[in-house]
Amino acid sequence: MDLEIVGIKALTMHTIRNTVLGKKIWVPVVVTIFLVIVMFYASQDDGGLALGINMIDSLVISFFSVLMPMVYGTSVIKDSLEDRSITNVLTAPIDRKHMFLTYYFSAFVSVSFVMLFITTSSYLAYYIPIGLTWFRFDYFVAILWLVLISSMVYSALFVTISFTIKKPVYFGLFYVFVWEGFVGALPGRIKEFTINHFIRSIGSIFIDVGDIARYSGAGLGTSIAVLLLIWVSLLALGSYMFANKEFP
Repeated sequence: MDLEIVGIKALTMHTIRNTVLGKKIWVPVVVTIFLVIVMFYASQDDGGLALGINMIDSLVISFFSVLMPMVYGTSVIKDSLEDRSITNVLTAPIDRKHMFLTYYFSAFVSVSFVMLFITTSSYLAYYIPIGLTWFRFDYFVAILWLVLISSMVYSALFVTISFTIKKPVYFGLFYVFVWEGFVGALPGRIKEFTINHFIRSIGSIFIDVGDIARYSGAGLGTSIAVLLLIWVSLLALGSYMFANKEFP
């Protein structure tokens, strides 16, 4: 057990370091610069508190909170396969189910760190120029919670599919841009089949300005229950498939 704990800690630190500081380090930098510029110029339109919430809702909660887990989640195991480092990992004294959960946890921590930085930068880029930096700190905290929930569930989704299909990035792009982006914006009940529907439903309870406040979604209990069910199911499925998969 002690050897397994040591192995899990080593794998966690190695994966987080390679994920955050690896070859994709330019992605959050570019995204942050883009969002800071967009949010700053939006602040010049005198839109007040509601416009800032709408911008963060559209860009951060509904888009980049899905895109960033896809970028990192689909590559965290795939990178280990490509550089053959997974061969050493598989021979370590770690149960394969625990190994998968370690990869997931590493992806979740990495995505959460990146998204908290992106979200805070975007928030300040809008609200500092209009003089409302911490005017409603409860909104800022609510947004951060929504981002963390997104990171938790979407990371589970993309880490699970990362080794189950041959080209996970294609599935990820389809899911982000078509399913969550297009289908999620359609009127009617079909949007209830997207994860973001339940995340925005939670947001509508704690944020009372902007479009998200008027979002017609599920209740708080239902939204939390559905997201937990999806999260647990994805981790259970991923653990089972990883434990029984033959790696080259």
